[in-house]
Amino acid sequence: MGSLGREASKKMAMWLYPKVSGFNPSERWGHSACYSHGVVYVFGGCCGGLDFSDVLMLNLDTVVWNTLATTGQGPGPRDSHSAVLVGRQMIVFGGTNGSKKVNDLHILDLGTKEWISPECKGTPPSPRESHTATLIGDDRIMVFGGSGEGEANYLNDLHVLDLKSMRWTSPEVKGSIPAPRDSHSAVEIGNKLFVYGGDRGDRYHGDVDVLDTDTMTWTKLVVQGSSPGVRAGHASVNIGTKLYVIGGVGDKHYYNDVWVLDVSTCSWTQLDISGQQPQGRFSHTAVVTDSDIVIYGGCREDERPLNQLLVLQLGAEHPNGRYNISMCKIFGQHWNQEKRRFLPGAEDISSMFLGNNEIDRKGSYESEESKQPFQFSSGSFNNKNLVLSCTDEGFKHD
Repeated sequence: MGSLGREASKKMAMWLYPKVSGFNPSERWGHSACYSHGVVYVFGGCCGGLDFSDVLMLNLDTVVWNTLATTGQGPGPRDSHSAVLVGRQMIVFGGTNGSKKVNDLHILDLGTKEWISPECKGTPPSPRESHTATLIGDDRIMVFGGSGEGEANYLNDLHVLDLKSMRWTSPEVKGSIPAPRDSHSAVEIGNKLFVYGGDRGDRYHGDVDVLDTDTMTWTKLVVQGSSPGVRAGHASVNIGTKLYVIGGVGDKHYYNDVWVLDVSTCSWTQLDISGQQPQGRFSHTAVVTDSDIVIYGGCREDERPLNQLLVLQLGAEHPNGRYNISMCKIFGQHWNQEKRRFLPGAEDISSMFLGNNEIDRKGSYESEESKQPFQFSSGSFNNKNLVLSCTDEGFKHD
């Protein structure tokens, strides 16, 4: 490893605000995002009562947005759905089309850019939104929870789609079954499915439930030390044995913090991140790239949708032990022309970041509103539930 690699590997995590090129996508929340071959694919979402059916592409090498031109019959307008990447196929399930909750399944082949609607056997999950769908191994997708048809119909059922036979099953589960919820997160580490957080209308959850996907047995994880508490509408990804929880809403706070659960030690830690802290948000997405976590969209504290792109550079926190230097150089191209306008005294503070690989931080200074202090620190979040939960003085939590 060269001197640059050794220096970068010692650096802490850092927030970056890339200046994107191409067209400017509409603000949105309740969308999905997948990462494949240097490109983030964003599908659907909604803004101001309008549901989207577009597929956006963000090339991380050039930081340019484009719209993917697809063929075939797609899902149509959709938000609060799930999307799972299997090879080069993005599998979309459920959500709402703006008027009703659905339980259909569509597959977009990212190579041919064609949507297909496969014929599935068995009994599919009931229509739902704000559920999770998680790839288990390379041949099963597990759908858990969500919000079903009717008022306050929170779910805790489990369904499995066998990708070889394209058959839905509802396996019998044992153990301590999680409470019904939506807007939670679920990630696979090893043969375990880790479910964290969520909302059921009158309360948020802050526990970690673990499903052994071999024995179909639920247990509650006993964790050590501090925790992120109760929250929903957060995004969650995993790198190795670590589960990252980003943002969300809970206890009447909109969070911008990042917590890490190391499942090998059953302990939470709050990630120390340098740089301008982002706004709190919920119903955003996060994907793991080769050396970063890329976060897009969501709703901020005033419930206004965002189209902001954030990059959490993990530095030594990532197995690669480095920053994405090429991405930082792209940011640096815009820094000099913006720093005097947005950051008085920026010449003095720029050395705090990446030296010659300077960063465009314009994204954190988009308006006077974004400069105000806040009291905060993947899956899709049901915005309709947020208003009820956050204004209810009788609000409870686990």
